[in-house]
Amino acid sequence: MDRLKNALRRDFWILLLDVVAVNLAYFLALAFRVAVNNMGGIFGSPGDVPVYYSAFYRIAPIYTALCIVVFFVFKLYGGVWRFAGINDMYRILGAWVVTTLIQIVVSYLMMKAIGFTISRMPATYYMLGCVLQLLFITAIRFGPKTIADEKRRRAKKAEKALVIGAGELGQQTVKMLQSGVNYDVSFIVDTEDEHVGLLLDGIPVYGLQTLKMLLEKNDINCVFLAEPNLSETDRKKISSACSELKIEMRESRENKVNPEKRSAAPLQFVPISYSDDYSLSQEEAWLQSVLSGQDKGKD
Repeated sequence: MDRLKNALRRDFWILLLDVVAVNLAYFLALAFRVAVNNMGGIFGSPGDVPVYYSAFYRIAPIYTALCIVVFFVFKLYGGVWRFAGINDMYRILGAWVVTTLIQIVVSYLMMKAIGFTISRMPATYYMLGCVLQLLFITAIRFGPKTIADEKRRRAKKAEKALVIGAGELGQQTVKMLQSGVNYDVSFIVDTEDEHVGLLLDGIPVYGLQTLKMLLEKNDINCVFLAEPNLSETDRKKISSACSELKIEMRESRENKVNPEKRSAAPLQFVPISYSDDYSLSQEEAWLQSVLSGQDKGKD
């Protein structure tokens, strides 16, 4: 009960916007259906149109109340939305599926119980209405975060970054950099031809042979090494290109010591020098030997 009260107090305006959103979504869907099918004016005409609107006004209060209950169950109230992420989106999608089913069932039962001349609302009403509701509910929660992030990016001009590696570590690196305001990932370069030409989080992936061209023509400020299996030849190519253009390079030191032992902690990248031959220091070599010994012990 306390959690419910706190959620209502904290997200009262979000709840009010939800009430508007769930009703506006299906009203616009119905209005669009009427207008497209040329059945007269949006607010009423001969035929089935008045029946549709009459049914909508009777369905709306019940549907709205059930939506709010579902949103509470899926924890869409009381969240810290300026830090909204993928898990919040999963909950929004879950609530959306449930409320869509509720809309279909409630509208059918209501129209059948009251005895309308039609047995259900138009198919366009359901299809377009549920899509609009998803867009509205998502915008209510992610909109402020998106606007705030964009303001921070403009206030503090982000440096252009390029990520080496389109594998798992590369994806984690891109997400980490994009979630902050210091770097804006412009390109991804990968040594595997199978990834070239694809998009990773909307960012194009290029081959290693295009690295120098990308650095020269796009004012890249920093290169992040996020490929644990780079060969010595590829490392030297990257180092040479960055050295020539005076571009900073960064690499995860944990990954450098032992690529197989990455922890769940946030990635930490440290600057590396152009002349780095990538050989392990005594401390790093000792740590690697310890980790190797643990692996053998498990066997």
